[in-house]
Amino acid sequence: MQVKKFEASSVIEALKQVKHELGPDAIILSTQEAKKSVTGGKKFIVVAAVSENQLKKKQLASQHMENVYKDKVQNQSALKQKMFIENVYRGIEKKHESRNRTITRTPYIEINDGVDEEASLQTSQAGAEATKPMSTVSGLTRVKQAAQEAFKTSMNSEFFTKPKPKGEELLDDDILRTLTQKPKKIETLSEPVQRMVARLRNCGVASEIVQNMKNQCVAELGSGTERRALVDSWFAKLILNNIQVINAWPTEKVEVFVGPHGSGKTSSLVKLATHYVMQENQSVAIVTSDLNKVGGVEQLRVYSRILNAPVHVVRNTSDLDQKIHELAAYDKILIDTPGISLSNMEELDFIRSIAQWQPESGMKVHLVISALTKESDMGGLLKRFRVAQFDDVIVTNIDQTSQHGILLNMKSKMQKPFHSFGIGSDIVDGFEIASRERVLDLIFKLTKKIGESGHDSRI
Repeated sequence: MQVKKFEASSVIEALKQVKHELGPDAIILSTQEAKKSVTGGKKFIVVAAVSENQLKKKQLASQHMENVYKDKVQNQSALKQKMFIENVYRGIEKKHESRNRTITRTPYIEINDGVDEEASLQTSQAGAEATKPMSTVSGLTRVKQAAQEAFKTSMNSEFFTKPKPKGEELLDDDILRTLTQKPKKIETLSEPVQRMVARLRNCGVASEIVQNMKNQCVAELGSGTERRALVDSWFAKLILNNIQVINAWPTEKVEVFVGPHGSGKTSSLVKLATHYVMQENQSVAIVTSDLNKVGGVEQLRVYSRILNAPVHVVRNTSDLDQKIHELAAYDKILIDTPGISLSNMEELDFIRSIAQWQPESGMKVHLVISALTKESDMGGLLKRFRVAQFDDVIVTNIDQTSQHGILLNMKSKMQKPFHSFGIGSDIVDGFEIASRERVLDLIFKLTKKIGESGHDSRI
């Protein structure tokens, strides 16, 4: 499936671009008004999708009928364009079939009428006084005669006249019952649905989620599941409609980062601090209570000098209250917490106390999870971190895996919006604001971005 984003001064102009580039089978996924530009003019963004098969048909038709398509068809309605493309494609198919037509289409049962068949017929009717001439016996008649002879012979054989051993009557009844039972209904899926199910499983989406999506697709589309473009766009829309992302940057002054060991909390904090300083032109102060990480405080101090953001160390919530009061002049206060394990209750108690702490300036809690987290650990991890009462999720290391189906698994288990994605170690370019289109991009491998493999299409 090809997914592409179009920008224009009006929705109508954007739709013209969609029809021109993707063809009449393109399906609109979303339409929204973009932020105002520097010149003050309005911009509209339309995201559309089309299957590779339909796009190839459109390209094939425009190549074979270049002048006709450009002058007479391109500006017609979508229905007329589609009819033209299908007619051109069928014409090309017929030419291809004519080149590959077989030499003969004679049914095999009529071939080899001759001496060998006559000998076979004479053998099956041995002892008869007269036989029909060979030329008057058709292939179908010969098959019927052979079947009748075989049936008569087997009826007179010992197999049918031999008495049954004791106890075989029950066996025959079981066999008869099995043969007369209605066969179990076997679910058959269309090729487009099978292809999409395999695609989702290959990228790491949990089997239960794939099963639910598949059942919903079959129930809603019915016979439409035979159309690959419709199936692809249906799954794309389902993912776009179900993924949650933050609608706006937090207005709260205090932001807390929690997560397991090695999830990338400190890196995410530094990247977000860089964004606030460089992009939002805000003053930032960093507070850390993570005294367990070797060199963690020193690492933060290095970045603090680059960003001109002071670093302060606290050991408990009492120290935290005092420190927040001292840093009231800053626009943002970012708090780093210790990485906790799934079994250390003391560390969980500390996180619980942080969650229950309510500063006057308001607070947002970000749960930081690595995209490399095992699916088997996800349930226990989210269950433990419920004590943090987190508001959203930051996913790190998305460039280190191709199993981005974990994003759908996370959404299913936690029902919290995504805040941002972490890519690599670069504190400037390694930070990406979460969007629904980007989640779809990662799952379907639509683009090639920051070291990821994908197709050449652009969203």
